[in-house]
Amino acid sequence: MTMMSSSSSSNKGVDLGCLAGIPIHLQYSCFILVGIEVLAVMWQYHEPIFTILMFTLYGPVLLGTILIHELGHALTTKRLGGKVEGIVLSPLGGFALCGPTSGRVVEDFYVAIAGPLAHLPQIAIWVALFALLNHGEFMEFQADINLNSLKLGGWSVFWSIVSVQATMMNVALFVFNLAIPAYPMDGGRCLAALLVMFGCSAYTAGLITSITASLIGFGFMVLGFYPIPTFSGILLALFGTFIVSSSLELRKMTLQGRVHAHPLFDRACYHDNSTKKFLVDEETGEAIENIVSIV
Repeated sequence: MTMMSSSSSSNKGVDLGCLAGIPIHLQYSCFILVGIEVLAVMWQYHEPIFTILMFTLYGPVLLGTILIHELGHALTTKRLGGKVEGIVLSPLGGFALCGPTSGRVVEDFYVAIAGPLAHLPQIAIWVALFALLNHGEFMEFQADINLNSLKLGGWSVFWSIVSVQATMMNVALFVFNLAIPAYPMDGGRCLAALLVMFGCSAYTAGLITSITASLIGFGFMVLGFYPIPTFSGILLALFGTFIVSSSLELRKMTLQGRVHAHPLFDRACYHDNSTKKFLVDEETGEAIENIVSIV
C-alpha cells in the first residue's frame, strides 16, 4: 500500500525493537484481530489444540510473514539510497515507512516488487520443514486440516500442518500482491511504475491506476458479502473499501493537476516534461515520506 505517512500511522501500539537497523512497531488492533479469531475457533470447535494452531497461524506466523514482506521493501529502499524510518504491522497488512529513492522509475518498481518476492524464500523454508518432518514424503501435504490427526499426531503433525498452512499463506500473498494491480497494493504500484516506464505521463498513469483499483476494490466489496457475510468476507469488504477510498483520492488529485503531490508519484523520477504544467501551484520542499506495502 502507498499513502502519505503521518504520525498517527504508528503511534498506537507496541515497539518490538529494531531489525537490520529498522524500528518495528505493532499496532494494538493486531491483538484484537487475533483475539477475535481465537475466540471464534474456541466457540465453534471446542478443541484446545485447534485453538493453539489458529493462534500460531494468525499470530506469530502471519505477523512474521508480513514483517519479512515489509523488510523486502525496506531493505531494497535502503540499498537504492532511500530512507527507511520503520515498519508498522497492522490488521490490514504491513507498512514500510520509506522516503523516496534517488534513482529512476525502474528503482521504484524494484522497491514495489521486492515485498512479494520475499515470499519465495519463505515458501521454500516451510516446504523444507514439512519435508524434514515427514521424511521427504508429501502425501499429507494438503490444505485441509484433519482434526483427528491434529489431536492424535503430536507436535510433529502440529508443525507439519503449520508448515502447510504457512506455505499456502505465502503463496496466496505472493499472488495477491502481484496479480492484482490495485493501488495501494504492491501490484498497483508496479502498474503505475510500468506505465511510466513504457511512456505514459504520470497524469495518464494516475488515471489508469486509480480506475483499475476502484473497479477491483468494488469487486472485493461485493465478494465480501457474497453469498452470505462471514468474518473473512467482512474483512475482504473492508479491504475493498480501503482500496476504493485510496484510489478515489488518487483520481481526485490527478484530475486536479496535483498528481506529483500524491505519494505514488512524488519522486523526482516521475516529473517529466509532459506534466510540468501541473506543478505550478504545488508547494515545494522536502519529498513527502510514503508507505510501501502488501498485504
